[in-house]
Amino acid sequence: MGSAAAKMTWANSEVIKKGPCLSYEQKCNLVQPVTDQEILNAVKNMPHDKAPGVDRFIQWVMECITSVCYSLVLNRGLTKPFQGRREIRLGDPISPYFFVIAMKYLQRELNIAAIDKQFKFHPRCKKLGMMHICFADDLLILCKADVYSIKLLQEAFHRFSFASGFQANTDKSSIYMSGVNDSLKLEILNTLGFCEGHLPFKYLGVPLSSKKLTIAECLPLVEKITDKIKCWSAKLLSHAGRLQLIKSVVFGIQIYWAQIFLLPKSEKNCSPRAVGGQNVMNLENWNRAAIVKQLWTIFEKKDCFLVKCVTPQS
Repeated sequence: MGSAAAKMTWANSEVIKKGPCLSYEQKCNLVQPVTDQEILNAVKNMPHDKAPGVDRFIQWVMECITSVCYSLVLNRGLTKPFQGRREIRLGDPISPYFFVIAMKYLQRELNIAAIDKQFKFHPRCKKLGMMHICFADDLLILCKADVYSIKLLQEAFHRFSFASGFQANTDKSSIYMSGVNDSLKLEILNTLGFCEGHLPFKYLGVPLSSKKLTIAECLPLVEKITDKIKCWSAKLLSHAGRLQLIKSVVFGIQIYWAQIFLLPKSEKNCSPRAVGGQNVMNLENWNRAAIVKQLWTIFEKKDCFLVKCVTPQS
């Protein structure tokens, strides 16, 4: 708006003082830290056309949980919807979102426990600040074998259980310790009330071990494939039909393990028919290719959280 002045003068402070000014008490209130209650009040007072607000969001969630209804496919048509007695089921498409919200609350409870200066992280997790690993309903909570740290985690989990209703299944829960003397081990077991587990243990369907898997540890995979083949023996399938099932179904069963572990060899069946084989895909080569892919991920994706977990921290 026009040209700049050649010389700028300061505003007259006397003119400013004649206007409305803040009192000392009002100035002190402005520099005070914002409380959680003030934040909650601000969110609740937001107009509904701007954001749903806390109460409206809770209302939406409860509406999703309590108004579940189902229909059955009968005679190529859907039956009338009927109310579910057990409300939302585990396989419902929206249930993972609610589970993520609950696990986020658990993460915050554990982070609060970690603020305590006497809390001790697991030696391999301290620089990452990692305290737990969660996938679906499989939960690993990690810390150093210290009674005070374990009590902090136990209290945090109890607060989470009280708020969410989730309870730890003592029959399916175990505690794993290494390099701990017997007296400390007994004290920790008495504190938690869980039984002691031993490595390797199964997590997400596969055994966790720092060493190469033994034949006994691969038996669950072998039994799973064997049970599948036994179901086919009663069916009127030709040799070629069974071979096709092996190529498709059995390969799909072992594909998960093959991307994690080096599996035993299977040479003859993978050979061409001209030399007496069954012309099945060479699982040994596929297994090695899948493992090399994991090595490529470790070298190329150093910022990935899982890569940081398995690589030494400087």
